[in-house]
Amino acid sequence: MKKVIFCILSFLLTIMLSSCSDLITNQKDSISIIGNFNNEVEIGTIYEDPGINIPNGYYLKKEEGIKLPLVGNEYEIKYKVYSPSGELVKELSRYVKYVDTTGPTYETTDIDRLTAGKEYELSDFIADYNDNSTNKSSIVISSDLPKIFSISGNTTINIEFKDKYGNTTTYNETFHVVFNLNNIIKYWKDQKLIKTTNSSDGKKLEINAGSNLKFEYYQNTKTLYMYKYINSELGSKVYISIFGATNNFKNTNIVFNVYNNGLTSTGKVVIDGTKNYYDMSFNKFDELSNRLQLDESRMLEEFNKYFLDFNAEFNMYKHYDWESLF
Repeated sequence: MKKVIFCILSFLLTIMLSSCSDLITNQKDSISIIGNFNNEVEIGTIYEDPGINIPNGYYLKKEEGIKLPLVGNEYEIKYKVYSPSGELVKELSRYVKYVDTTGPTYETTDIDRLTAGKEYELSDFIADYNDNSTNKSSIVISSDLPKIFSISGNTTINIEFKDKYGNTTTYNETFHVVFNLNNIIKYWKDQKLIKTTNSSDGKKLEINAGSNLKFEYYQNTKTLYMYKYINSELGSKVYISIFGATNNFKNTNIVFNVYNNGLTSTGKVVIDGTKNYYDMSFNKFDELSNRLQLDESRMLEEFNKYFLDFNAEFNMYKHYDWESLF
């Protein structure tokens, strides 16, 4: 009988030990890292450790390696899990690497408009700039500043900041350039843009005021010409010219010129230059020479897009004392 009881107790003990072993194994297997083993953290920020999963009653000791926040450096987070009895059950590690994926930052000034003829530089638009990993002196800045705007209208300022890891940030703002003729004339003089030559009509002033703007003034006839080049699918070179005698703008001529493959098409209208035009379009040219055989309605459509702005710009220049520039 004692043998039977001993056998039964031994059997039950074996079952209990096996169950305990399975329980310990299952609990050990349930210990796991939350998230990824390998992680990246943006330089200048703090990595938020999501921790690990551990069974109830177990406790954790965490050790973090030396943090040297430089791009490319890595540190280790060690997790040591202990059973309720204090036995070390499992060790896990997570690795965190510092990276830089963001471009430099900048603070803007309160500038809201520009004046033609005045020189502008970086500090007129940017109050300060910095980066989370690159020294300020090593940030590469690309722009076309300093710059003097020689004509009025809208212009866009682009400034690119690049850190040593190739991350970029771009300042892109559009401003209205306020017309100031005295500043513009001074700019032309300072830049030696005013050329004086002799022509069949006597002395001639020629001013290349920008990539798409040009003036000519003829002393004998007192006639002022303004040329404005535009982008158009009608031809490889397209511009509008407007001209009139400075002592009588009543008959002001505006010509739409299209060049392509050595051929030219021109359409001309004549307006009363003493009047202001705020809403006007044309359905026919007064004169048309059409060697390119373009559709006149298509030429007029393109011309009407620019007429009002072009004429308004001419009005800002035409009353200047052009004789004083000789």
